[in-house]
Amino acid sequence: MKLTFDGISPCWEEGIPLGNGRMGAVLCSEPETDVLYLNDDTLWSGYPHAETSPVTPEIVAKARQAAFGDDYTAATRIIKEATLQEKDEQIYEPFGTARIQYSTPASGRESMKRQLDLARALAGETFQMGDANVHVDAWCSEPDDLLV
Repeated sequence: MKLTFDGISPCWEEGIPLGNGRMGAVLCSEPETDVLYLNDDTLWSGYPHAETSPVTPEIVAKARQAAFGDDYTAATRIIKEATLQEKDEQIYEPFGTARIQYSTPASGRESMKRQLDLARALAGETFQMGDANVHVDAWCSEPDDLLV
């Protein structure tokens, strides 16, 4: 299974996500630069504590019953009321940004092909640099605990 994209990805929402369960990155491509937005699970806006959720199995069962009865308004209300009780608004914080500058004219990367191989968890880019086709891969290794 592969996802294929044409052209650069100048914003985070168009990037290719990579991760190993502990660290992650989003790979974006600008006209002359690859950008990796980095994250690590130790960078958290909160503090260590027991994770609890107000959305209990009983609430999910009630919402499911309402949805199966075609009462989507009630199902939405049930979940919304439970999630409004949520006190935990912690998020992952960004680790940093890495930029890889290429010595190629921007026109060579405009025709870029990007790919995410879901079976191998491998991101790849192919673009022109002068007369040569360049292929770059990126991945996160869980056993080696690194981003390549």
